[in-house]
Amino acid sequence: KNFNLSPDAARAVGTSHSGCIVERVEAVREIGGQAYVMRHEATHVLDGQIAAIYPPTMLREGLATYMGGGHFKPEPIPQRTAALLELDYYIPLTQLVGDFYRQQHEVGYLEAAGLIAYLVETYGWDQFRTFYASFPGDGTSSAQQLDATLARVYGQGLEATEESFRAWLRALPPDPAQVRDLRDTVALFDTIRRYQAE
Repeated sequence: KNFNLSPDAARAVGTSHSGCIVERVEAVREIGGQAYVMRHEATHVLDGQIAAIYPPTMLREGLATYMGGGHFKPEPIPQRTAALLELDYYIPLTQLVGDFYRQQHEVGYLEAAGLIAYLVETYGWDQFRTFYASFPGDGTSSAQQLDATLARVYGQGLEATEESFRAWLRALPPDPAQVRDLRDTVALFDTIRRYQAE
C-alpha cells in the first residue's frame, strides 16, 4: 500500500482509499503520533475485507481509532471515553452517527472508539465482526441502520445500547489524569484549527 506523509498542517490528518495515504499536522509529530495515525489509516484499508457494505462513518472511524490504540497518541480508550461524561463533552449517539464529521474532532473520534471498545469488551470480537459486516446499505439514515443492526445482532437497539454504554463508562474508576489531558487536548487542537482558519 502507498503511505505518503505530509507536514502540511492545513490538510486532513489522514485519508485512505484503495491505498493508504497519511497526511498529518505538525502537532502530531511533536506528540509522537505517527504510528497511531498509520495504524488508524491502515485499519480503514483492511476493514473493507470485513464488510461488503461499509457501516456508518462513526463506526469506521471508531474502529480505526480503537485499533490504532488512540488518536494521535496512546490513549486508554475506555477510561478516556469516560472522561467525556465528566467534562460534559459526550455527544448523543444519534447526533454523532448522523453527522459525524461536524462534531468536535477529538471528541467524536474518541467517543466512537469508546463505543467500539464497549461492544468488543462486552460481547467479543466474533459478534462485533458479525455486527460490522451486517449493515444493509438500504438508503435509510445512518441512525436507523445502526438502530436496526444493533437490535438484530445484539438484541437491543440504539437507545438501549447507548444507555448500557453510558452505564459501562460510569462504572469505570475515575481517572483525573485522563480528564485533565482530554480537556487540554481538545483545547489544543481547537486552537490549532482556529489558527489554520485565519
